[in-house]
Amino acid sequence: MTDVDVIEEVETLPAVRAHEAVIARGEMTVADLVAQAGKIRAVMEAAMKPDVHYGLIPGVNKPTLLKPGAEMLNVLLRLAPSYDSDRVFHDDGHLTVISKCTLTHIPTGYVIAEGEGLCSSRESKYAYRNQKRACPTCGAEAIIKGKEEYGGGWLCWKKADPPGCGAKFPDGAVEIEGQEVGKVDNPDLPDTWNTVLKMADKRALVAAVLNGTGASDVFTQDVEDRGHAEPPAERPFDPGVDLLPGAIKARTAKETVERLTQAMRGINARIDWQELTEQQLPRDVFPRDGVFLRRLSNAVEKITQDTGGADMVDSRVIVEAFAWAFQGHVVEPRLLPDAPSAASGAPRSGGKGKGVVPEPPASQGTGDDDAPLKGETPEPDEQIGF
Repeated sequence: MTDVDVIEEVETLPAVRAHEAVIARGEMTVADLVAQAGKIRAVMEAAMKPDVHYGLIPGVNKPTLLKPGAEMLNVLLRLAPSYDSDRVFHDDGHLTVISKCTLTHIPTGYVIAEGEGLCSSRESKYAYRNQKRACPTCGAEAIIKGKEEYGGGWLCWKKADPPGCGAKFPDGAVEIEGQEVGKVDNPDLPDTWNTVLKMADKRALVAAVLNGTGASDVFTQDVEDRGHAEPPAERPFDPGVDLLPGAIKARTAKETVERLTQAMRGINARIDWQELTEQQLPRDVFPRDGVFLRRLSNAVEKITQDTGGADMVDSRVIVEAFAWAFQGHVVEPRLLPDAPSAASGAPRSGGKGKGVVPEPPASQGTGDDDAPLKGETPEPDEQIGF
């Protein structure tokens, strides 16, 4: 490679150490510097994606450069990273890694920049875990407190993730209340060691790229700024938009209606659910669309959570759940004229309405990408008329 070739290669370098710059061609011109900054901005706008190559942190006025974004800039400017790390294993099982990343310009072999990053398993996200009460019967962390009106105690909730077994325990049960809960030391620190090493390398890489490319004009580094950012404001739960964990959401509107019908009859088979959903939730206020089904799913799930899945739920619980899900609208659960026994849980025979589930508008479905109902007319009493 001739001196002319070296100069032509160096014209695209983002930054070069002082003595190397002098050997190569002297220094970058103002035009070179402006063009370099413009190139980085152009890459961000044309090729980078939010939450993939860079992140947006509330309270920080510049995007945060993430590892995929740093790697993209390396490809653009033909920079090769190499790493050197010091690893300190502590007597208590913790690991601290200090990593240094060096960026080398591939065509010329010039070292462009270095950056350091540190990570330790003593950081709270690695050092601790959130301990929940585990079921002595099945081992699942699915223990919830039972409602006082249903006998109190503790319940291994079947709808938890992962699901529990349904076992019940009385108040004062030592095997439940004697468990340590909340923030506890992580008993499996070696499982974090590889993550700690990779995180130290990632932090060093981002630091080196920001140092060597002048990209700090566009980006910041998440490790430096995340601790100073204001946490994002938590949006209140909206029963017409969000779904409770465990709420019914099927692939199609028809399947959602069928599952909701079964779930409501399981809550209390004596309630005239058809009259409640069809007459007491008027269509001019609550159109039969994906939002309606989402609200209904949330109401049913809230009843299930509040009662621990008990049968023959009290009307007061139903009223409170529907008022929460349907913008404060108050319903009055009424019993069927020929209500079945509490033990049978069977749907009524006969009935006053046609039981036809209205078809949601074709453009709405059940809320996301659910297919709309295909206008089928079920037999009377097959489904509750929504």
